[in-house]
Amino acid sequence: MRATNLGVRGSNPFERAPEERIDRARTACLAACAIAREVETFNAARRSAEQHACRMRIGLHTGPVAVGNAGLSGRVDYTIIGRVVNVAQRFEHHGREVDDENKVVVLASSKTAGEAGADLCWLSYPTIEIDGAGAAFRLPWADRRIEVS
Repeated sequence: MRATNLGVRGSNPFERAPEERIDRARTACLAACAIAREVETFNAARRSAEQHACRMRIGLHTGPVAVGNAGLSGRVDYTIIGRVVNVAQRFEHHGREVDDENKVVVLASSKTAGEAGADLCWLSYPTIEIDGAGAAFRLPWADRRIEVS
């Protein structure tokens, strides 16, 4: 199972998690682009109403994870856990360091960027490096050359 099997569809984001995908990193990156574009559309409406824009950070990493029900009786959640999830969260946290006028930042590990494809126009962020995951790469989701279907 892979953390990047997650897609944005249905009410349960993990519903396809057990299914192995060849394009898992690319699919996750394109989903992050789609989310970022929707948030920026929302922010444009907020700005026009003279409200503050919402900031969003997305961290992506690829690797094996555990997916399933966890918890005690009466409080069971379907969740995803593992080192890969922790590393993705650390990339998300480092998104605070990226000054982005669009207010939405997508950072990925070198492994995810490599598996997703060079045609996504990755920008290196060598000042951010996480043990075991390497340097960060920023995905310029606003680049209209990235087609999200």
